[in-house]
Amino acid sequence: MYLAHRDEELDQILTGKKFMMGNSGTGSGEGSIGQNMDSQEQLDGQAFQHFTVGFFFAYAAEMGDQQTKDKLFAYAERNYNPVWQNGEYFYPRNDDFSVDKQGNVHGVDTWAGSVLIPLARLDRGGGLRRLYTEPWGDAHYKQPYVSDVDTATVGVSQAFFDAKKNALVVSLLPGPIVAKQVSFVVQQLDRGRIYSVIKDGKQVGELRRGITSKDASATWRDDGTALISTSISVPHTFVLVAK
Repeated sequence: MYLAHRDEELDQILTGKKFMMGNSGTGSGEGSIGQNMDSQEQLDGQAFQHFTVGFFFAYAAEMGDQQTKDKLFAYAERNYNPVWQNGEYFYPRNDDFSVDKQGNVHGVDTWAGSVLIPLARLDRGGGLRRLYTEPWGDAHYKQPYVSDVDTATVGVSQAFFDAKKNALVVSLLPGPIVAKQVSFVVQQLDRGRIYSVIKDGKQVGELRRGITSKDASATWRDDGTALISTSISVPHTFVLVAK
């Protein structure tokens, strides 16, 4: 079904035809039903049209169609005015769905710009399907994980637990608000184990219950969690490995 309508849908998006349907030819001559908007009903219809554009982004990503996905994202980067704000990358709402002389549309529906298109960026193919066919079991929810991250000052670019190596990997990026020091909490570590704390490939300390590292960067807390602190002027990667 996807391949049957993919090319037509892609053409309608990239040429602006999707927003010319039903146009009577009035307006500025740029061929847009977005010209001279005179009703909330018309705006709602256009926003829904762009919602379906966002859905097509997500559809192409879920199907693993990288070529179509690349074309769509190149179009979005040119026309949807993406912004970084408070650690989030998204396409802000724009109610101007007119088609310019080059056939581009700059309008963005909230659902498309903040949910569906970012979802498509994350989905490498079959991601939604695997949520249903390969659900996480109890063992996954017992693994160590990261919490208490201040996303205004630090971003987490990756965080995963390697069960075979008994290692938690956490990569951090500076956030939109500058901070000299940031921290995160590690939940569900084995309280009976000792953990090497490795920062950017070098061991900087150990986590032992009841003992704080020499530089106070890694500390067991009374509630059984571990607190990791670091400077964040540049990206860092931490690995906590059980001995």
